[in-house]
Amino acid sequence: MRKAGIAIGMVLFLLIAVSAFPQGKPLVLEMKGNLVVVKTTGGKRVEELAGLPREVANGEIIQYTILGRNTSRGMLRNIQLIGNIPDGTSYIDKSARSSKKTRILFSIDRGKTYAAAPIKEKVKRPDGKVVEQIVAPERYTNIKFIIDRLDPSEEALNTYRVRVK
Repeated sequence: MRKAGIAIGMVLFLLIAVSAFPQGKPLVLEMKGNLVVVKTTGGKRVEELAGLPREVANGEIIQYTILGRNTSRGMLRNIQLIGNIPDGTSYIDKSARSSKKTRILFSIDRGKTYAAAPIKEKVKRPDGKVVEQIVAPERYTNIKFIIDRLDPSEEALNTYRVRVK
């Protein structure tokens, strides 16, 4: 079992870069992690979100949610929200979602660079030839949501999932 505090604490790294941010008017953020619980009801698979326990087991799924709310009187553009994919977990491919027009990018180098999925890297083979190959989503270290715009009082709900190793 792994400590959930480690997983939730590491995701709390969040970068906000807003290009048209009105002076003194905040973008309110809410972040949380939930355990994804799968139940079978009436022969159908149903997913529920539960609070994170103190410890999580290998194979369990955690959903992280980053909610951004524009509380200013002006429109905000190019809002960048960054979440970590904590050590001891791996990103679940294609699990990232946003309620707004958003570009979703990933990093494999702890946030130094970002690219759209699938990320490709150059690898030197034993014969010396350099080839480009697709990086497995399990190697992603960070996720960046770039929200195109948020009008006053609008919210952007962004989620992604990881599996505990």
